[in-house]
Amino acid sequence: MKPLHSSAMDSPMGNADRLNGIDLSTHEIDHHGLRTAWLVERVARTLGLDAATVQSVTEAANLHDVGKHFVEEAVLYKPGRLDAKERREMEMHVFFGAWSLTASETPQPRLAGQVALLHHEWWNGTGYPFGLSGLEIPLAARITAVADVFDALSQERCYKPAWPCDEVLAYLIAQRGRQFDPECAEAMHEVAGRLPANWALQALSARLPRPEHACANVVSLLPHPALNRRQSTPVSPGASHCA
Repeated sequence: MKPLHSSAMDSPMGNADRLNGIDLSTHEIDHHGLRTAWLVERVARTLGLDAATVQSVTEAANLHDVGKHFVEEAVLYKPGRLDAKERREMEMHVFFGAWSLTASETPQPRLAGQVALLHHEWWNGTGYPFGLSGLEIPLAARITAVADVFDALSQERCYKPAWPCDEVLAYLIAQRGRQFDPECAEAMHEVAGRLPANWALQALSARLPRPEHACANVVSLLPHPALNRRQSTPVSPGASHCA
């Protein structure tokens, strides 16, 4: 299966049409990936993870939504709430991402595949696709989840305006121990408190770390057991679209 639209993997940073380091031809999915990865790097450092692990988790987070390139644009950019059929199609992006990223035998794509598959699991077990909870969810996915939602709420989307920063922070606090790992939510809250006003532009202009070797200290580089499970009926989060 080929992606329906261009992806981060075939639109690398460094091409033409750049403004302040931003590749203007890059799809918004990829902009979201870059911003999320930029936040993940800071959250991971705030959690006290070692440098190699920070690099590995950051690189994996950059591709967490790569599966959305396989979702129909009519669903991806629908300006209102998704119906049940559209929601199921949108939720399939976690499988599309995992399948596309775990085809490689090298460690980093396998880690990225875990993150792509599991970043919508909730700490309390009501997320999707498998309803994992707590420490069943790999740390890389738990960190990515909170950064993913922070960016999604902070930016304008086709179905909503950007939320004010204080409302985003209030959501993080309210979802500690429910949607998010409490420690990851606290770390994201701390990071958010010191973000510059132009952080999103900085994130798109930044050069992501490129580790020579992925780190196995925090997340297993073997396929997560969830990759071998059959798809279960997903539990949809309350937002109208997936982050």
